[in-house]
Amino acid sequence: MKTSFLLPHQLLKPGLILLPIFLALGLACLHFDFELAFLSINGSDGFIFDGNKQNLTNEIAGIGLIISLAFAGFSKLKHEDERSLLIRLESLLFAFYFNACLIVVGTLAFYGFGFIYALTYLIYLPFLVYLLRFWILIRRG
Repeated sequence: MKTSFLLPHQLLKPGLILLPIFLALGLACLHFDFELAFLSINGSDGFIFDGNKQNLTNEIAGIGLIISLAFAGFSKLKHEDERSLLIRLESLLFAFYFNACLIVVGTLAFYGFGFIYALTYLIYLPFLVYLLRFWILIRRG
């Protein structure tokens, strides 16, 4: 069976190891204004940054979280078959529908910075929902 869009199986473990690290870092940045001092830069030319001191902890956490979720969710299983591909498809559809419902609810319920926080969570939530549902269904057998 051809599964050309899936990542190699070897990326599954690094994804699962890095996932809690970047998830904790992202939550610490979002809720506790946590910053790693060595990621502070001075924007001098005004091209990307506006000349003020910037810290890239948020960006590193977001990128790391997306990459680790992709590694964990889209790596091939040792024995990839039609059943696992069907579970992947159903999990993706479930995650999409679930996220779409939350976007509607969030749009009606949150305003101001609360809406920004909700959107921040909704960026990563489909990956998490897909990953959880996929692994639960795979483990059920």
